[in-house]
Amino acid sequence: MPSTWEGTVPFREPAIAPPVTSITGFSARSRAILLMQNTGDNSLRPSRPSRFSHSPFEHVIRHSKIAMEAMILAAGLGTRLRPLTYETPKALIEVGGTPMLERVARRLIDAGADRLIVNVHAHRNKIRDFIREKDGFGVQVEVSEEPDQRLETGGGLKNATSFFRREGAFFMHNADILTDLSLRALQIVHEDADNALATLAVRPAEDDRYLLFDENDHLCGFSERETGEEVLRREPEGETRKLDFCGVQIIEPRIFDLMTETGVFSIINTYVRLAEEDETINAFHADAAEWMDIGTPERLEAARERAERGDFR
Repeated sequence: MPSTWEGTVPFREPAIAPPVTSITGFSARSRAILLMQNTGDNSLRPSRPSRFSHSPFEHVIRHSKIAMEAMILAAGLGTRLRPLTYETPKALIEVGGTPMLERVARRLIDAGADRLIVNVHAHRNKIRDFIREKDGFGVQVEVSEEPDQRLETGGGLKNATSFFRREGAFFMHNADILTDLSLRALQIVHEDADNALATLAVRPAEDDRYLLFDENDHLCGFSERETGEEVLRREPEGETRKLDFCGVQIIEPRIFDLMTETGVFSIINTYVRLAEEDETINAFHADAAEWMDIGTPERLEAARERAERGDFR
């Protein structure tokens, strides 16, 4: 089983969705997908007006916020970005004059997060100081330290258990991702799913590291990193699809009672095990969203160029 699943898919130009002027008759799932395709999440959208800004979707977006928690995964070492990350935490690398941690935090707050949990490892004091300088971005921020070693996505979440109120679903977002994905649309899809433990933003797989979802959008397997072999852990409904996890998700607080793994582990390993135990891990198709990550010098340069052009504010 793969030991880590923290990479993200490279940027691709989004598909152009046709105009939609009415939400009458659409299910919650369809509304969310159309929200994503037609409006996106405005916290990373250019400041120019949208042709959908006066559509019924705008009303849904503006009135769909509910207070919730969110975790930002900011413990990355940024080894592929050295020498830049020898002194600067990966989460504080600037794109368009704004550190990535701040970009992600403001996206989450705009989507309704009133409390943030940020995990830190390398340069953790610099990240703490930055959060303090920004006055917590205007919300309560808790910092979960991983002083001895980076615990990866699952271990990092488990290590932060005591910081969560456990009052409802929470977002978890990698700090190195630029996207216009509508987090509120993700939330709608999750709420519409049948008792899903988590809903993951996914895109069609582009390499040999992928997850397998069935026709009901339920996680049922993965590809073995070393051998490329497909491993099914749950009987799929219909055909399976190869999808990449994009580093943005929404999770129910009962996950804390279900994580039996300890130490350093990926949250995806936990999901695969729980899928075998009949927990529902749902897919949110983010094909139409814009995505970039800054994990390599080439991607960072591309992100900065797009920011200079005004593609990201």
